[in-house]
Amino acid sequence: MEIANRYARLYGVRDYQPLSGIPELPAAETNLDLLHSALEAWGFTVNAVLNPVREQITVDLSVSARRVGADDLFLLYLTGHSFPGEGSRDIYFATGNTHDPGDISEHGLALDRIIDRLGRVRARAKVLILDSCYSGAVAHLPRTLDISPAGTSLAVMASSRLGRKSFVVATGPEEDPLSVYTRALLAAIAGFEDAGAETVSLAEFTDSVHHAMASGSAGQEPRHLVHGLGGVPLLKRRPPARPFGHLQNGFGATVETGPDFADLGGLASAVGGDPDRGYRARAGRLRRVTNERTVIRTVNAEGQTTMIKTVTRQTIEEWDHAPPAAIRSSNEARYRLSLPDQPTEPEEEARGT
Repeated sequence: MEIANRYARLYGVRDYQPLSGIPELPAAETNLDLLHSALEAWGFTVNAVLNPVREQITVDLSVSARRVGADDLFLLYLTGHSFPGEGSRDIYFATGNTHDPGDISEHGLALDRIIDRLGRVRARAKVLILDSCYSGAVAHLPRTLDISPAGTSLAVMASSRLGRKSFVVATGPEEDPLSVYTRALLAAIAGFEDAGAETVSLAEFTDSVHHAMASGSAGQEPRHLVHGLGGVPLLKRRPPARPFGHLQNGFGATVETGPDFADLGGLASAVGGDPDRGYRARAGRLRRVTNERTVIRTVNAEGQTTMIKTVTRQTIEEWDHAPPAAIRSSNEARYRLSLPDQPTEPEEEARGT
């Protein structure tokens, strides 16, 4: 069964309203950052939001309901504090604008409402991942399985059982905190990558996460449901980037650039000029931004992942007012700049640049 596109919306709440009394949750930011990187490497188009307000989540899901196609896969992930509702099995997520957890049904985002919005998304497969306390309530809501009509698949992955809490990995002062469950998600994805897997089904993924939790969760037990076809490919390794891509600037000059070129702005360009000089270089700037992200995993003697940390280094290189001939001759190995047909620089003068 082929999936046309894979989309993911990730939400994490680290900071809460100052007077709400809800403690901050630094692990939510780490969870979001690392899962974002992991899913992108496996073919997902990812939209991640830190500290969303309640209305943003519901509006975003309405947008996905219009844009996600019937042959696509849609993944929704939420991490943060949640609270049980009074007199019901529903739970409520505290968002960036939750003012009073004492009246959580009024100020939080109900899980039942999330399920309702997710049910409107037309997708061949849907994945709902909840990393919060009491998230196992999702398996007991009558409407949960209704969001997966005939011919589609649904995976529901909750970090804890009904009425149970979820936990954060204890870390040192210089290590990024990480939740126990998202650590298991990342460990499962890393395991498939180490094994050289090209695709991973819904059933394989949920089983792997369950195993990772059983081997290192300190008593936290997840709740997983797979409805429909468990063989649907959830993960598919993204093919390697092409060695060169093409960008067209406003003057018709084409720049061929390698995959590490994240941003090109103010491209040096050539326009017609003094006929005695053949052409003149328009003052401009070629800018290369290289982002290197390294994920560091620490594994204990039993092979369990004990810490995951991401380190990002950004390198910016710029060339000011450089004529295209100079760029083309001095950096041929890294990229090439080809110009439209026009008078050329005299040979002897080009050598002097």
